[in-house]
Amino acid sequence: MRLTQLDPGASDYRAMSVELQYYCQARRLFTVPKTEFNPVPDVNGLVVDFALYQPENRAVADAEEFLAMVGK
Repeated sequence: MRLTQLDPGASDYRAMSVELQYYCQARRLFTVPKTEFNPVPDVNGLVVDFALYQPENRAVADAEEFLAMVGK
């Protein structure tokens, strides 16, 4: 299951992707081969670093209104 997608044009771009980008900048650190998991999944894993934005540095001033709109 893909939890986030950074490309707004992708078919699996979801509200969670928008919400994630509102709160922080995600950066891929490294891939974990699927063979490291038991049972072995169909895809590789990924370790991600999340750098939180300070509230005053977020692009939208009214978080409640923005996140309500995204969730619709």
